[in-house]
Amino acid sequence: MGADFAGTGPVYAIGDAVITNATASNGGWPGGGWITYRLTDGPDAGLLVYVAEDVTPTVQYNGGDGIETGWAMPDGASAESEMSAAGGISGGGPFPTMIGLSFDHLLTSLGVPAGSGGQSGNGLLPAGYPAVSG
Repeated sequence: MGADFAGTGPVYAIGDAVITNATASNGGWPGGGWITYRLTDGPDAGLLVYVAEDVTPTVQYNGGDGIETGWAMPDGASAESEMSAAGGISGGGPFPTMIGLSFDHLLTSLGVPAGSGGQSGNGLLPAGYPAVSG
């Protein structure tokens, strides 16, 4: 529902942000763990970002499944792709989602290697999110 990545080590916010939710146990994600933060500066200020799967709120990452990060719902409860405005796509797919590709595009613009490999997206891209370019 976001951009999937493998690796180990610390995970940093993509900009100035305030953490709005952090739990080491979230049954909806492999390996548990859920962190949500609201960007406080830049062109995407106000949007929420999540980091899930094999993460803990101590900013340490040691999981084997990789991590997932992407745009979070306004209440910070889950991935934005689950909202009807983004197509209501839940953990069953289809993947990748347009909202996930939007976040992947943002990450690549910051110098992070692409996580979705140029795949076509599913669902909708709500207004106000960075466009996906080809």
